[in-house]
Parts: sequence; C-alpha cells; structure tokens
Amino acid sequence: MSDPRNELLQQIKHKRALGTKGVAIVATFAVPESEQQSSTSHSMRMKLLALGGSDTSTAIAFNNWQSAIVTDERSARRILQEMRKIDDFLTAQHLGKLTFQSFHIPNESHQIFAALGSDPFETQSDLATSEQVDTSRVKDVDHLINIEQMLRVADMSNLIRERPVYDFSGPDQPRIVQSELVVDMSELGRLARVNLKKKPWLFSEVTRILDYRVLAHLFRDRLQQHEPVSVNLHLQTVLSDKFQGILALNNEPQSPKLSAEFDFAEMQAFPEAAASAVRSIHDAGWSVIVDGVPAKYLCGSTEGLPDIYGQYKFDWRNSFPLDKPSFDAAEVTSNDWRLSKLGSDRCVILHCHSPTVIENALALGFTLLEGFEISSYLKKLASLGVRAKQGVKSKRRSTAK
Repeated sequence: MSDPRNELLQQIKHKRALGTKGVAIVATFAVPESEQQSSTSHSMRMKLLALGGSDTSTAIAFNNWQSAIVTDERSARRILQEMRKIDDFLTAQHLGKLTFQSFHIPNESHQIFAALGSDPFETQSDLATSEQVDTSRVKDVDHLINIEQMLRVADMSNLIRERPVYDFSGPDQPRIVQSELVVDMSELGRLARVNLKKKPWLFSEVTRILDYRVLAHLFRDRLQQHEPVSVNLHLQTVLSDKFQGILALNNEPQSPKLSAEFDFAEMQAFPEAAASAVRSIHDAGWSVIVDGVPAKYLCGSTEGLPDIYGQYKFDWRNSFPLDKPSFDAAEVTSNDWRLSKLGSDRCVILHCHSPTVIENALALGFTLLEGFEISSYLKKLASLGVRAKQGVKSKRRSTAK
C-alpha cells in the first residue's frame, strides 16, 4: 500500500513545477464511536472523496476519518461549500462533525502536512482510492442532505397520516382503538423530486431523520387526543442521547398510551441493541410493538419472536394470499395455528387494503386489523344495514346464489 503522503507531495510538486496555484483542503471527521461503523458515516466519507473526483481535483484518503483534496482555487470554493453542507447535516443529526482547513499551494504547502498530524498508517483506510466511490450513493447523499434541510422547516402535519387499527371483536360496529403515525413517503419524495421507494439506503436514512420529526409532532400536537398512538422508530434512535433528552423534556403524565414500533428484521439483525431499546422504552412507560412480522410465524412454533410486553403486527404478504377470493382460511388455521396462544388482543394484521383481505383476515381469527381502507369497507357495509362479520357471511351467501 503506497504512502498517501507521497501522493500528496507529488500533487504539490506538480503544481509548483507547472507554476500554477492550487489549494489543498484537509478534512477530518469527528464521529461518535456508536456511529463509526454506520452506513451514514461510510456514505458521508464516500461523498467527501467524490468531491475530489474530477479532472481538476484529486482526493487522497489518509485513514477512515481524514483526507486531503488538492484542487484549483475556483473548484475549492465549491468544495468548501459542499463540506459546510455535510458538517451542517452531521451536526443537526448528532452524527458528528466535519472540520476542514484550506491551504494555498505553494505558499502554505509546509502547513498541510502539519495539519494532517500523526502517522497515516495508524489507521488503515477502507476508502483509499476514488475507484471505490459509489457514484449512485454519492447522489443519494446529496438527496439526503437536501431532504434534511427541507424537513427542518416543513409542516409535518401535511406529511403525517394516522393509520387506524380497528377492533372487530365486540358486538357493536368495529371501532378505532389505536393509530399509527406514518409519513407519506410518496409525497415526501415528490417534494424532494426523488423516488424514495427505488432507493433503499436513502429511504432508510430519511426515515431515521423522520423519527425525531415525528416525535416532535407527537409531543407538540398529537398528545391532546386520547386514543393510543404508536410511532415507528429505529433502534439507534431510541438508544441515542437525543431521544433520552426528548423524553426528559416531555416527562409529564400524558393521557394517551404511547407505543414504539420496532422493525422485526432490524430486531433480528441487532438483537443486543433490540434488547436495550426495549428496556429503554419500557422504562419510559411506553409499550413495544414489533412491526412487520411475517404471518408464517403463526403456523407452528412462534420461536424467534421477540419476547415483549406489547403487540405484534403481522404482514400477510409472501405468507398467505389473503388478497385471493379462493383463499382457504380453514386449511391454514387447522395447521397448528398460534394466534390464540399469542392472544388476539396482541396481534394485528397489516395492509388490510381491500374487502377480500379484510374478510380473509377475519376468517383467520384476527380481530385487530390495520389499514386506511377499512373505514370505506365499514361505510359500505353500514349502507347495506349489516355488521362487519355478518356482512361477510351475507355477501358470500348472495354470491353463491
């Protein structure tokens, strides 16, 4: 592995030999230990190196946290502006800080190496060359920074929707018993002019930013209402000092029951972080909801489901074809069906977006159904003068005729 200082020295000598002026920018990331291995930190470093990827600029990584960019005076102004944006983003999100200094070549060349500090081989770089820079990821970093700036001033009430959970267990008409605060990502993508659904990394990073924006909306506007409410949160959000600060500022007894929803796949990928986040949420007096559990976990053993005090939300897609009129619920429930073991009051079925899905979910024994379209379904049944479950049977009899 070549010494990056030799490469930097060659760049300086080249400009001096040609008699041209230049600028060397030394940039250093200060990142909390908890974020050093994160995808965000890696992507920001990649973005930094990409700033030097042109005919007039060269980026040299000295280690994972320090790099130098040699460029001309005109390009330096643009690069410094981009660096300020990166630092502003990191600071706002409590992800660290980017510091940078610029030096004129050749007059200040001797100061460049002093600014770089100690032996560059103390830490090996995993972004040593520009060939390792993913250009699509760099563009996504630009989108992320722009979206974060937009969300600082956005009216979240225009983006947040309340997705209802209906209880079908009682003798009366089904009613809303809790709501999940969700952000309309399609609308956010339209405002930002980027298709978030086609960019997994960007989608995830935006939702991490949204965690705090939705929490701010919850504590400012939503707590005046009384029914239980839940918010989706990343594990690292709950484990952050910023989240604990939010709880400390909002420690007054509140009327609604609050729940944090953790993604099932994330809990499986990071079990230790999940256990810590669950404890933190319980200590705050909230309950935990495990979101996106494949419905196949209800067939046979439920081993692998996190042990929580709260609810599980099951995703029927890729588990059962609930959207097919020919779906046989009796066949599924006859095969060691574990819904009653977990408790129907603890199990919610997601994505109830059509009458067929709703009716098949009820046939499986679910009594808690989540979906925006359920209200339309109930209004249609009400216009026919029938209750929900009776309506299912009446519809099937009339169809049979």
